[in-house]
Amino acid sequence: AGALVVGAGGVGSAIAASLAVAGVARIGLFDARPEAAEALAGRLRAQVPGLAVVTGSNDPAGWDVVVNATPLGMNPGDPLPIDVTRLAPSTFVGEVVMRQETTAFLAAARSRGCRVQVGT
Repeated sequence: AGALVVGAGGVGSAIAASLAVAGVARIGLFDARPEAAEALAGRLRAQVPGLAVVTGSNDPAGWDVVVNATPLGMNPGDPLPIDVTRLAPSTFVGEVVMRQETTAFLAAARSRGCRVQVGT
């Protein structure tokens, strides 16, 4: 199984580490600051030998789990963190934004047939 985590700050780092320890075979990391994603990738590779980590793309195609660990969605009119038209209906989508239960991102993922986990 593979998971894409968009956002490599504190929350994204914790989520990615939890997924790695839980046995996810492959993790994709994306951050608006590429150096943050690269630094997190290095830490994960050092802590979880054999974990495949890729960086540099927020394309959700081909991932089993996609998590928005960015602040995008906290404010009305925020852009979506990924291109939701690339989500497969079988993808499980999670969100960390807690300001509202169903963000535009989660609503869009649901409309694609995805199961979702709200940030709250």
